[in-house]
Amino acid sequence: MFLKFSVDSALLRELGEKLVETVHIALIELVKNCYDADATEVEISFSTDNNGRTTIRIVDNGTGMSFAAIQNYWMRIATTNKEDRDVSSVFGRPLTGAKGIGRFSCRRLGEKLMLITNGTKAGKLIGEQKNIEQTEVEFPWTEFEPGSDVTTIKCKGNQVILASGTTGTTLEITEIAEEWTTRGLNWLKRQLAVLAANKGTLRPGFIEDPGFNVRLTAPDFEGGVRDIREDLMNAGWGTLTAYINNKHQAVCELHALGLGRRTITSKIAYPALNDISLRLAIMVDERQYMRDTSVLSLGTLQKILPEWGGGSSQISII
Repeated sequence: MFLKFSVDSALLRELGEKLVETVHIALIELVKNCYDADATEVEISFSTDNNGRTTIRIVDNGTGMSFAAIQNYWMRIATTNKEDRDVSSVFGRPLTGAKGIGRFSCRRLGEKLMLITNGTKAGKLIGEQKNIEQTEVEFPWTEFEPGSDVTTIKCKGNQVILASGTTGTTLEITEIAEEWTTRGLNWLKRQLAVLAANKGTLRPGFIEDPGFNVRLTAPDFEGGVRDIREDLMNAGWGTLTAYINNKHQAVCELHALGLGRRTITSKIAYPALNDISLRLAIMVDERQYMRDTSVLSLGTLQKILPEWGGGSSQISII
């Protein structure tokens, strides 16, 4: 005679509430998964219908998942697939997401999840591809009731093969938890800024990483639509922009705390130069030199500057 373990559905609630303490942490874990999937852009949007029901949508343009990946990894609790690698497959990014916590982040955010993902069997391609596997799965978390065996609950799904399409993943979460606050959203923006600080780099053995950007649309919160990279660029002591104007003169514009806007235009023209520009964010590692503390904090700077900053220990440029 042999015996085997079973898993009570109460485990999902335990993991969702104890591993992911707040909705803000849950959301940042999902965005980390987008980063790890080699997305270059992710859009997070909050929308409310006429009946007051709010939906959260997280859309990325990363590698997406094949049907096999969903079945073998996403639908398997405590999988070890992320333990076998520590960098992403396309750009070689150091992985940021906690192993396996993403699914429980969805459970923490709301009672229903619709997962729509476009991927390839190879799983290491991004952008426009042929023979895309598009998979949709609906997760009704409330049906995983304590006392039931988690392996007996069925999640409705559908798979089609597209002749061509773009890779990426969409998470649509409904019946969301009512825990969102302005203070929590500001914490979320600071965490997103750490990821958005990736301005692009080339890692040996991988395709050049063009960087990562986050767009946050939350009409009910102050600010509405936010471009997190743009917010980060404008959050420190100053922002320096330089370019060649239509007279081939060099123009430097500084917008800085305590100085306002200053512009310097060279008297010398450079006829050989055209279509050249740069933009730098100047960060001072002291709170009083921050223009927007809803996006930037000392803790955020300590995570960003070692990898993406340049300059002295007190003043860095990103």
